[in-house]
Amino acid sequence: MGKKSREKRDRADIPASERPAPARARSPRPSVPFAWPEWPAGGDTIHWPSVLAVAALALVVRVVALSQMTATPYLTIDTIDARGYQVWAAEILAGNWIPARHFYQSPLYAYYLAVVTAVFGPSPWPPRIIQILLGTASAGLLVMVGTRVFTRRIGLIAGIVFATYGPMILEEISLAKTALLIFGGLLGFWLYLRALDDRNPRGMAIAGLVFGITVIGVGQWLLALLGLGAYAATATSMPTPAARRLAAVFLGGALVALGPIVAWNSWMGGGFMLTSGDAGLNLYLGNNPLTTGLSGRPKGLRDVPEFEEGDSKRLAERDAGHALTPSGVSRHWSRKAVSWALAHPVDFVTTTARKVTVLWNSYEIPDSYHFAFIRAQYLPWFWAGTTFAIVGPLGILGLVLAYRHRDARPLYVVCLGYLAVIAAFYVRSRYRMPALPFLMVFAAVAIDWAIRILPRDDWRPVAVLGAALVVAGFFVNRSYCEPATPTAPALCLDGDIWFDSEWQKLAEWYERRGDIPTAAAYLHRAAAGESQRGPGQTQLWLGRLELALAERASEPAARAAHLDAAVPALERAVQLGYHLYEANTYLATSYQLQGRTAEALAASAAALRSRPNDPVVVSSALRVHATLGRCDDARRLREDLQRLRPVDAEADRLVANCVAGG
Repeated sequence: MGKKSREKRDRADIPASERPAPARARSPRPSVPFAWPEWPAGGDTIHWPSVLAVAALALVVRVVALSQMTATPYLTIDTIDARGYQVWAAEILAGNWIPARHFYQSPLYAYYLAVVTAVFGPSPWPPRIIQILLGTASAGLLVMVGTRVFTRRIGLIAGIVFATYGPMILEEISLAKTALLIFGGLLGFWLYLRALDDRNPRGMAIAGLVFGITVIGVGQWLLALLGLGAYAATATSMPTPAARRLAAVFLGGALVALGPIVAWNSWMGGGFMLTSGDAGLNLYLGNNPLTTGLSGRPKGLRDVPEFEEGDSKRLAERDAGHALTPSGVSRHWSRKAVSWALAHPVDFVTTTARKVTVLWNSYEIPDSYHFAFIRAQYLPWFWAGTTFAIVGPLGILGLVLAYRHRDARPLYVVCLGYLAVIAAFYVRSRYRMPALPFLMVFAAVAIDWAIRILPRDDWRPVAVLGAALVVAGFFVNRSYCEPATPTAPALCLDGDIWFDSEWQKLAEWYERRGDIPTAAAYLHRAAAGESQRGPGQTQLWLGRLELALAERASEPAARAAHLDAAVPALERAVQLGYHLYEANTYLATSYQLQGRTAEALAASAAALRSRPNDPVVVSSALRVHATLGRCDDARRLREDLQRLRPVDAEADRLVANCVAGG
């Protein structure tokens, strides 16, 4: 009897009641037809535990980030904008609560700093702690917005993305106005949605007031404000007269906040002016022959707030040939931008396309602190958080998926309206940040759709999702490169671009505190970068510090080592043509200390050719010649210096010692 026959006989001996039931064939899951995603009208009810949980997550992450940043110099390193706002706040606290002139920059953050300082005293902590609390509240608000427009799950996902968004966290723990702008935009939008659904005029007035205050913080919100007013006026969910009344009340509330600022600026500025006097210049920076995907700054216009207004006025009046009021300066730059666009329509379209590409690029272009640098050097756990590399592709997909959802139309208005203004002017990654919470809701839409389709047997929506993410991911995360222009070197938005500027900030901080060795060490790291924006500046600075360390060194070996580091750096600065008078001045001293007489004299002569009437250059050349025993040349240089600086005891002493020693 074979094996199979024995198994059959054994089964036959088992009673039927004890036999195992035959395996039942699994029926295939029903295939759901491929259809465009839909979400319920009217959204969901708010799930408060989710709101509180996301807010708690946001608070913990921000407290950890701030506590870790206190171990770095960055808590006391001010950016250009932060320094300008602090100076402005100090002027306000000195009694200038009512300004004596127009507002060149948006005034909201300066008054915020002034009020916080008046209440809590001059400490770097209170502004940051308040901004962290605003960021925490913004995370909860975003959960509520996503829930009201779509579903609880979408609101929860959007809130988690916001709570862990690294660049936003860095802005909130810095002296920057971004946290105020985001909170104001989200609060105003939430109030708008509630008031529109409830047909509540008082709620619409409050929403408009909040949005108006936010526009005072940054004028880019203005188009979104007007768009929301237009949407309310054309709402089909109520009779037309009621819709128009709500829109009028909303815009009237905004005007209550904006009206006094616009009236003041227009009166003090000599003509119509909105919330700030730099609008015309900003439009020109994004629309001129030097503009690429980044701003094109004309020669003579410094990128420093304390100088920018004066430079802008000087250049505008030079072009116009007569004096201009502040309003006239702004109009001058606006007209130049429009004239260029009309005269060069192809260039204008090409430039705008580049700006849109940069706007949607994942690289965080630094304007205050450098996110990629901070993440690489101090906060590596930011790698576990969300960034635009994730939000950008998902947001694009969500914008496409949700276009049929009627309740999302105000979300489109506020998100794309804000981003459109950025693209019309010029792009820096910080500028797009107030629109990102709204884009995060669309990103959550894409994630929600993925959750809904992945369990299906139908492969088509999964394939569409994958292909769309690949295309959007490539567009957002590809390396964007620009050629050199007459005012800027070539660059690619990737790697360690602009890292040298951050090392320079740290070097400056340590040098101001007298820690020259640490400052020099940071400059060596700046010089070692692959993508340097200012190699000449780095090399000159490094050479100067190494020379200072050589002059301080008591040991011959240490002096020689520092000179060996200083000379190549200064020679490189000369090769790059950076501040030749200064580089050659330091180089002459370095050569002289090394005993290289011919090179020292040649470098000194080159410095004098560059700046023959600079007393510092002439004095340094005198010192080199006197030290080398060339007394006749030293006397001649003392005569030249006499015209520039009649009293100079050190120069007299050097010449006297040279003659006596000879």
